[in-house]
Amino acid sequence: GTEFERVVAVRLQKYKVAGVADIRRSGVQATMLPSGQWQVIPSRPDYEGLFRGPVPVVFDCKVCSAASMDLSPYRDATKGARRLQLNYMFDKSRFGARCFFLVHWNSRVLKTKEEGSVTFAMPVSPEMEFWKEFIAGEVCALRRSDCEEHGVHVPWTRFGESDHSYQPDIRAVL
Repeated sequence: GTEFERVVAVRLQKYKVAGVADIRRSGVQATMLPSGQWQVIPSRPDYEGLFRGPVPVVFDCKVCSAASMDLSPYRDATKGARRLQLNYMFDKSRFGARCFFLVHWNSRVLKTKEEGSVTFAMPVSPEMEFWKEFIAGEVCALRRSDCEEHGVHVPWTRFGESDHSYQPDIRAVL
């Protein structure tokens, strides 16, 4: 996960230098309690900013090596640790921001088939059927097939001819 976030940060910096986008990592927030101790506030999604247009975006990076990604930490009902991230994206999407999970599925070798690595932008909006089912408690996990059905494939490209490394081309989401 950390390596994926580093690669995403490289692409976002290239966008900024080229004047394509200004998307920044959300900082860690904390508050001082009356006791004098610091309390860390659960974070927002990893990144937020604007593509030229302006097109507001909010997204969280995820890497999954399993068959699915557990969504229970995002549940309001169970006071999941990451519920504020999802609710933040729900709120922003209501006002036109493009909100998504940038999910990188690692390659997997199974008994009967092999699944290659692939990256998707899985939209986050309370208006989407997938998220309506999640809110209703009918969906517990995000699967690769959900991303294939509802998400946008994110290709890995070089930013320009002089670029020697590949990063996910987040502009493809737009």
